[in-house]
Amino acid sequence: MSMPCLCTPYKRLDLQRQKTIRSFKVGAKVRLRKMIQKYYTRWEQDAMQDYYV
Repeated sequence: MSMPCLCTPYKRLDLQRQKTIRSFKVGAKVRLRKMIQKYYTRWEQDAMQDYYV
């Protein structure tokens, strides 16, 4: 018995839902990137404050 393709449920969705999933993934990546940038900016500021204190 062959294994079913794991990508078939996604392909069975209508185009509007596929677009929604793709846009969510892109939006999540952008949010994550911004969170990481804020974290490192804050870390850098704290490091500079500790250095000059």
